[in-house]
Amino acid sequence: MTVSNVFIGLNAELGLLGAITPVDDQVNLQYIMPSQPVITNDYMDMYMDAQYTVNDQLINLPDSTKDFFLPPDAGNSDSMVNIAFSQQYFQSMYRAMQSSGSFNTAITHEMLPEQLTVAALGSYIPEVAKQYPPSSPLQVKFSVDKSPEVTLMTKNLVVNLHCSVDICVVCELSGGKSLLNFAMLAGGSG
Repeated sequence: MTVSNVFIGLNAELGLLGAITPVDDQVNLQYIMPSQPVITNDYMDMYMDAQYTVNDQLINLPDSTKDFFLPPDAGNSDSMVNIAFSQQYFQSMYRAMQSSGSFNTAITHEMLPEQLTVAALGSYIPEVAKQYPPSSPLQVKFSVDKSPEVTLMTKNLVVNLHCSVDICVVCELSGGKSLLNFAMLAGGSG
């Protein structure tokens, strides 16, 4: 393979960076390269910005206060390509997903018919059973109302989501009445 063929392939791949990539139904991601890559004998350095849109609206992300570089001892010297992502990249991605409501969900009575009833909740909170018929269905709504916290550690990414949880009784006429609302911190790593 000649050097010119390598660059032809690289140019084709770099041309795809500008394509809009769907993350989910509402969120899209597009990479923008604001400056030319720097190519030396030892490495190629590219600066890329990620832009997220939610329902075709650009998400204004905080500007990075410092540039991100691959640490000198990172990666594998035998590899042709070593790629690294900054903590800000993950913060931006999770913030865009939170802004779109991608983390919000509901557990309905249809999903857990035996557990999501006034009778089931009333066995723990008797006041609920006094106010509503025992067979009334419940719904549990989870919403992430604050930007997720992202922490990068060696070989690990930790994401904490600040959720509000609302347990509602489902009423045919009014749609739903909130019975209990509380805040919760959900975390995960991988």
